[in-house]
Amino acid sequence: MSCSGFTVPARVKADLRDGMYLWRTSFFGVVLVAVSACVPDPTPIDSAANAAQKDRSAAELFQAHCATCHEDQNSKAPSFAAMQQKSTASVIFSLSNGKMRTQAQSLSITQQIDIATYISGGKAPYEPSVSDYCKDKRIVLDRMFSGKRGVDHDNTAAVGPDLSNLDSENIGSLSLKWAFELPGSSAARSQTVISGDSLFVAATSGEIFALDRKTACIKWHYHSEVPVRTSLTMHTLANKPNNKSSNVQPNTMLLFGDSDNFVNALNALTGTLLWRKDVGVQEHSILTGAVVADRYTVETTQTTELQAADFLIVPVSSYEMVLAADDGHECCKAHGAVHRLNAENGDIEWTAHMTAEATPRKKNKLGTQLWGPSGAPVWSTPTIDKDRGLVYIGTGQNASGPATETSDAIIALDLSNGKTQWQFQAMAGDVYNAACSQFPKGYSCPARPGPDFDFGASVIVTQNSEQRPLLIAGQKSGDIFALDPDNQGEVLWRTRIGAGSALGGIHWGMAVANGTLFAAVNDPPFQGYLGKPGLYAVNIDNGELLWNFELDRGCETTMRAYFERDRVYPECSFYFAMSAAVSIANDVVFAPALDGKVRAFDINRGKLLWQFDSNREFTTVSGSTAHGGSMDNVAVQFAGDMVYMQSGYSSFGLLPGNVLLGFEVTP
Repeated sequence: MSCSGFTVPARVKADLRDGMYLWRTSFFGVVLVAVSACVPDPTPIDSAANAAQKDRSAAELFQAHCATCHEDQNSKAPSFAAMQQKSTASVIFSLSNGKMRTQAQSLSITQQIDIATYISGGKAPYEPSVSDYCKDKRIVLDRMFSGKRGVDHDNTAAVGPDLSNLDSENIGSLSLKWAFELPGSSAARSQTVISGDSLFVAATSGEIFALDRKTACIKWHYHSEVPVRTSLTMHTLANKPNNKSSNVQPNTMLLFGDSDNFVNALNALTGTLLWRKDVGVQEHSILTGAVVADRYTVETTQTTELQAADFLIVPVSSYEMVLAADDGHECCKAHGAVHRLNAENGDIEWTAHMTAEATPRKKNKLGTQLWGPSGAPVWSTPTIDKDRGLVYIGTGQNASGPATETSDAIIALDLSNGKTQWQFQAMAGDVYNAACSQFPKGYSCPARPGPDFDFGASVIVTQNSEQRPLLIAGQKSGDIFALDPDNQGEVLWRTRIGAGSALGGIHWGMAVANGTLFAAVNDPPFQGYLGKPGLYAVNIDNGELLWNFELDRGCETTMRAYFERDRVYPECSFYFAMSAAVSIANDVVFAPALDGKVRAFDINRGKLLWQFDSNREFTTVSGSTAHGGSMDNVAVQFAGDMVYMQSGYSSFGLLPGNVLLGFEVTP
């Protein structure tokens, strides 16, 4: 590679040559300042393999190592066109220390940079212009509209008139006020948090912003060296009140998990890093569910006075089930976990593991050693029940056998020590990995694979009309369960609203208001599969269906035509169901969909009140162009007269995008 006036420090050169470079500490802070930097090849681990690739162009390297998945229309991996929206740094991280490191392990550092530059077009690190910043950068934290995913600790995802002015009477006046680009990203997966005058948002590329929530000008910008994986959470430490007279040393933190399995805490007033803690439990751990923050009271050792202690609950998932598609991968060792951290410094106070450590089992037909048990990842954001001293989590399937009782389960953990108090397993024996989705099946797929029926949505704490406590859980099977938190999770009722599948059923989140549960179903439109995509309203007293809105595509296409398209945004999206979390403002429920449309309904009758198609280009407040796409994962959010939504999701063949939209109710 050519040098463009950039000097690699001698220590970095030495580390590169020795093949010992620590990517997570120095590489992003030094080498990626200039993508065209002159970086010497390290001593290769496999000299013969690297020698054969030495003179290949970046395009040839991509074809040899990446095209199999990223140009395969049937692959779940993002398409090449979708990845072009990513920053170079983000792609390099995926190759060096992220999901693609197994596939890229035979490549030298220089070759990884070449491929990343080829994919991204050499996008430089993002930096806002001076004109993008607010004239008044003050941030007011004395009011919170939404400090976490799910809005409250019960994860009801519902706000009333104290937080939102939107209702069924004025929703017709809701109109787009501004658009903001999420730079270097092809997907929106991080729920925002909203204070009195500010909105905090993260792009998956690692760019985090504090915006004026009315105008979207920037108050501060933080660049994470590692891509952001989770939604944002805001928390104020109890024992250190904010200094309202200045922005110095506040105690309100902005928390998020990154792709390197670190929990990060930023100063919410300035965007500076307070601490960063590694919470991975295995090589292939990954963070998906949001950090949850709270506090409890303890007696001090010197006196009998009660003192508040702040803590964080952090769920850990795994992506190793994807790697099992490679018959040479020793599937599988990684498993799900939950940590409690000290909120002031990130120290781990306890860890609950979802399976025992994996041990060698049999070998597959290629002679590859297989391991187990594994899996039971915790995808969802946990729910804290302080009245009972419990943390509720949902788990996914086992990635390899033997199957455990902790997969596809709702588990109640003791808040004080992480020990399991009770668990409800909805489906036993669900062992599934990516080898099972191939045709013919890969050698690491178990003889009797399960259906992959995770619990991905957060558990909701609520009560019925007789004030009886309930826990509501939604599964990818399409089932909704009402559990008794005071009787070891006994099933009180069960209702199935979707057909369910590995990509179907209930995904990212439900909502509760006025005795009614609202759940979106993501059943995909595969030929011969009788899915039931749409929005469902269920009576929480008995699970009776009150109303439902059945989705249809509204246009004509086929899977083949969609996946063999010659442009990123086809006229008709093959996928159109509802996967994203739903949310409620007063008497209106919002449900985003995979075709880029978001719909709002009257919660009592199911009448469609408002609809907006985000699958288009937007001119942003900075003058750049952003594009909407599939709406997956994150929910619509509310604050006063404003409504916020994010658009774009590039995985599973969906429509990429990189835009945050702000709408306003006109008086």
